[in-house]
Amino acid sequence: MSQVCNPDSFCYVCGEFVVRRYRSNITDYISKCYLKCFGFPIANQDENWVPHKVCKNCQLEFGACAKNPGQVFRRFKIPMRWGKPSDHDEDCYFCRTDTSGYTAKTAKYIQYPTNTSSERPVKHPDKQKSSTSAGGPSRSSTRSTDKPVVYTEAKFKALVRKLALSEEKAQLMKSVFAEHNFLAPKFK
Repeated sequence: MSQVCNPDSFCYVCGEFVVRRYRSNITDYISKCYLKCFGFPIANQDENWVPHKVCKNCQLEFGACAKNPGQVFRRFKIPMRWGKPSDHDEDCYFCRTDTSGYTAKTAKYIQYPTNTSSERPVKHPDKQKSSTSAGGPSRSSTRSTDKPVVYTEAKFKALVRKLALSEEKAQLMKSVFAEHNFLAPKFK
């Protein structure tokens, strides 16, 4: 992939692409909160193959954990794990993640690769997917009365046509929607 390799466009904690205005440097405060929340320190900050930034969503989550002793990091149980890539073309998380053209609003649609050198975060088994995205803060995450959009088969097909998705990408989107209960019960 002809993607420019820029680890600092990603969050060290969640591994998601973050637009510039929603990323911050990893500070001593963030490092201490990370250690407190996960039980191990931030590592390899002297290397160029790991992010040196954190997204605002993770930063806010650390703040909540610091203010409330005993509170766990709610976004996930285990953070992103980084290892040195063996090959930029085949094993570099950053080079294999296409972020071109994405904005804070559309960053939630980025597809992240599976690599041998990195492991995506592990969510809490009893928690549903967070409604926030590392691209930027989400207003909907603060409203408890919001319900997810449920797609009927006709509504889903209209969305696929509107987005001009290939059959393969439509099937991928369908499986993701099903995983997060965004499809109507009688959807085929």
